[in-house]
Amino acid sequence: MSTLFLIERQYVSIKISEVVVHLEDIKFTVEGQFSRISEDLRKAETQSHNSYKNIGNAINSLRKAEDNILRSFGLLEE
Repeated sequence: MSTLFLIERQYVSIKISEVVVHLEDIKFTVEGQFSRISEDLRKAETQSHNSYKNIGNAINSLRKAEDNILRSFGLLEE
């Protein structure tokens, strides 16, 4: 009976070890995915900042162009 009990305990230990390995694989996969998502979010933040800056530059260029056009027609004093 004790031999049967030892075999059962060994079987349970093996199954637990297999589950632990599987959980570690899942953890590694999830960490990798979150890392990629974090990097994508950092890139998106940088791109949005650059876009905002580019929009501001474009607005300033349009204002300068408008002023130059108005000046060329004598509608804006220097």
